[in-house]
Amino acid sequence: MWTAASIRRHITRLADDQIFSTREFLTYGLRGAVDQALYRLVKSKYIVRLARGVFIKNSKTLQLPSIKDIAIAKARAFGKRLSMHGLDALDKFGLSVGGAEFPSFVALGTTSSFKALGVQVDVRGLAPRYIRLGDSTAGLAIRAMRQLPKSRRTLIDLNQTMANMFRTDRETMWRSVWTMPSWLSDLLYNGNSRCAIGIIP
Repeated sequence: MWTAASIRRHITRLADDQIFSTREFLTYGLRGAVDQALYRLVKSKYIVRLARGVFIKNSKTLQLPSIKDIAIAKARAFGKRLSMHGLDALDKFGLSVGGAEFPSFVALGTTSSFKALGVQVDVRGLAPRYIRLGDSTAGLAIRAMRQLPKSRRTLIDLNQTMANMFRTDRETMWRSVWTMPSWLSDLLYNGNSRCAIGIIP
């Protein structure tokens, strides 16, 4: 009973649009008791279940969050940070090869999927070298190039990816060459590529 009352008080203090997860309440009791308390709150329509272990308060002015916001909250509950998927990064740079079938993101660690508001969400696990720069322009460029078929991983495509970058973004790309897979660092070193992408006047 104490667990359920503590959880309800905690939720009452949250902003109406704040997404929260089961893990935030584990200080109030055993996992089974926490799950049961949240289940009852969902059943009574005091809270809305957005995804497994992820909720929001119900209210007259409730506006359901985006799939992206739900995915970010779920990842944060497990200590992960989501970044844009390479297919979306390709779209950003005008190099699209076709979008993902489901809303997709990338994160450090293993690949997983879950449903948010009935929609499947995929989280692709990547090595640190592909997500070290997060969703910075340079970070997106690295993931965009990775997503291209091997036949299109050329200096031409790299230059197109970097054509509209600010100089500071191109410099970040060059300073991060040591974190890149060898095929991409080789492209940057290829011929006069350093001049071609505007690092050197």
